[in-house]
Amino acid sequence: MYRSNFPDKAFIDNLLLRCSVPPQTQGFDFLSEAIYLYATGHYKNISEIYAEIGAKRGYPESKVHRYADYSLNQAFNLADTVNELFGTRYAFNDLHNKLVVALFAHYLTIHRAEQSKNNKEEANKDK
Repeated sequence: MYRSNFPDKAFIDNLLLRCSVPPQTQGFDFLSEAIYLYATGHYKNISEIYAEIGAKRGYPESKVHRYADYSLNQAFNLADTVNELFGTRYAFNDLHNKLVVALFAHYLTIHRAEQSKNNKEEANKDK
């Protein structure tokens, strides 16, 4: 089975685990990679991302999307975690696939910016 590996994978995986997305499902890995790819800003829609992920694994886009949906539907702590991270009031049923990927990609972008800022501050302290 193809397992993706990319920068920020551990951070994204931990975020998904915090939401109780089951890591043993195929959709977990698909979601993780989709969040990473969405954060690059090179894609117009979620279908393009899932098509690329599927092409690497020999799956059609629809199957990748379905596996990701299944994994999100198993995440009993999803709404609570999203609401805690973003100060929102989403109900579980409001958190569809594309929204979750977009929100977590945004969270990843914020995390990267904070890391970059901290790294610059540390470098300035060393001077």
